[in-house]
Amino acid sequence: MDLKTFIGQKCIVGFKGKDIRELERTYKKYPFGGVALFERNYENKEQLIKLINEIKSLNHDVGLFIAVDHEGGSVQRFKKDFTLIPSLKKIGDLFQKKGQRPVEEIFKTIAKE
Repeated sequence: MDLKTFIGQKCIVGFKGKDIRELERTYKKYPFGGVALFERNYENKEQLIKLINEIKSLNHDVGLFIAVDHEGGSVQRFKKDFTLIPSLKKIGDLFQKKGQRPVEEIFKTIAKE
C-alpha cells in the first residue's frame, strides 16, 4: 500500500446529497477509508441500502468503513423508517430507574437498525 492510500485509510469523509458521483471522484484522487452518512444523504430505507452498496463498491479490496452519527435524541440522522431513539441522558435516567434490561433493548434496536 502506498503512503497516500495508507494515510487515506485513516480518513472518513462526508458528501452532499444522495448521489455518489462526487464521492467517486474524490475517492479516485484521495482513497479515503470511510464515509460518514448524514440526513442529507437519506431519503428512505431502500435508497439508503442502495447508497451503502454503491459506497461499498468503491473499494472491494479493503472495504470502506461506513458510519452514522446517530446517538438518539436530537442527534438522530435517520428518522423516517427508523425507531426514534431517546437521548443518552434519557437512556441514563431509564437505567437508573429500571435497570439494565430496558437499556439493553434500546441498544439492540440501535445495533439492528
